[in-house]
Amino acid sequence: QLLDLEQIDARRMKLERVSVAPLSLLHAVEASFAAATEMKGVTLSVTGDHGSALMLDSNWMETALTNLTANALKFTQAGDTINLSVHDQGDEVVFEVRDSGEGIAPHELDSLFERFTRGAGSKTGTGIGLSLVHEAARLHGGRVNVRSTVGEGSTFHLHIPRVVAVHDAVTHSLAVHEATPDTCVERSGPDALAPLVFVAEDNPDVRTFIADVLSAHYRVRTFRNGGEVLDAVVEKTPDAFIVDVNMPVVGGLDLASALRKTAGCEDTPIVLVTARGEPNQVVEGFHAGVNDYVIKPFHARELLVRTDALVRARETTQRLIRREQLATVGMVAASVAHQIRNPLNALISGLSAVRTTLEVATSPGLDPPTARMFDVFLRAAQSIDSVSADLLYLSRSDRVASQRFAPGRGLAASVRLMEARFADSVEIDHAIDEEAEIEGYPGELHQVFISLLDNAARAMIDGGRVRVLGRANETLYEIAICDSGPGLPDGVLQQVLEGSLATGAFPSRGMGLTVAAGVAKRNGGAIYAGTSVYGGAEIRLTFPLAAAS
Repeated sequence: QLLDLEQIDARRMKLERVSVAPLSLLHAVEASFAAATEMKGVTLSVTGDHGSALMLDSNWMETALTNLTANALKFTQAGDTINLSVHDQGDEVVFEVRDSGEGIAPHELDSLFERFTRGAGSKTGTGIGLSLVHEAARLHGGRVNVRSTVGEGSTFHLHIPRVVAVHDAVTHSLAVHEATPDTCVERSGPDALAPLVFVAEDNPDVRTFIADVLSAHYRVRTFRNGGEVLDAVVEKTPDAFIVDVNMPVVGGLDLASALRKTAGCEDTPIVLVTARGEPNQVVEGFHAGVNDYVIKPFHARELLVRTDALVRARETTQRLIRREQLATVGMVAASVAHQIRNPLNALISGLSAVRTTLEVATSPGLDPPTARMFDVFLRAAQSIDSVSADLLYLSRSDRVASQRFAPGRGLAASVRLMEARFADSVEIDHAIDEEAEIEGYPGELHQVFISLLDNAARAMIDGGRVRVLGRANETLYEIAICDSGPGLPDGVLQQVLEGSLATGAFPSRGMGLTVAAGVAKRNGGAIYAGTSVYGGAEIRLTFPLAAAS
């Protein structure tokens, strides 16, 4: 603004006239002050004649009307009113800004439009706002005046000579929302594994702005009202919600209450974007289940940081719960395995001793049926011994610090457990390098292996084949789990990876690909979904090899 005044003084300022609809311009100013007036409790209205479009410098006129409105808002209190109006008087158009505030003392009126002059009651501002209003009027060949009564309010009149437009009115910068399509947008975010955020906002400009801000860290889907969000969460649950208070169909507070009763959304973070910051309204929001508030106008960085904090807190909580679950499962598995192995060792030793004794006592040896029976008994006992040994290995719970371990050993143990479980229906082939090592959290990865193998086996209703590969190349340890099930239709592989579909014909009974992807990422790896050589699904995981010791 100071540079604009400098250009005026140097006679370098030139108007750039465009076609502007006067009443539309006032509505644009009204929209830009909606949040501020609501928060202060001031009523802002627009009245006047539609009239024909005028040739004006839209930037200068926006500056003038914005400064007049801001000045009115500064000297009004809760319960006061501000009215913006426009009147067509033939050879000129008069813009009026009237308020019912505290008014201006008579002795201040003469110097009101001079630069760097502030009213006696003003403790803020630069004193150039009203001088810019004066310059805007003068540049257009018009004038500005004011009438004011202390205790009753002030009325500013901006007289602009008519220059009739010869083409349709353009959209000015304050009224961008009038030209923005009322459509929803999606942002892919930094990568396919980024958390997903649902944004509900009925203003298309604000909706797009929030989506652009959040896309630095998140995948984003936007909606025009709370009803659209409730329809969407039936198919997909996001990692956070950003919702406006005042929306059609279902407002922000009602949406928050409904989400807290929706399966999968009970603890999902909700951030309310609102101009309402009074204590009773904040309490109302928290009662509805909101986690945090961002009050308009807000800085983009503030919204992003608040969302990040809530999403990280939820991820930490879920990780602690999962770690506790793994530890509990591990203790139970270890206890059961130990209880089995002690009598099992006695059983295996006893069967061998009994067989030897019988062979000596029954010369020339056991009859064939008895020998086969002992073979069956010993193989069964040894199979139980192998399963219990795998349970003991896989029951190692996750630890806070990562460690060096061989993922192939856990993968092989998981395969053996699945072979025992699906022996009658699924053929499992495997080729696994059990020596290569990575850095990570074995407890988490063991659960991933079991879950993915279980999904693959369940994908085949009438039996089929699963192939498991684990191999090391120069820099990575690669795991592939392929099945001969029905496979994945084109276009849904990414949905499977994000967890919105199961990997096979049945819903996942394990931790699901979304969690598996998170575990892979936590261990420095990645996960991919594709089509196997058998025509079914293929899930691949890759992890960096540990540095040579």
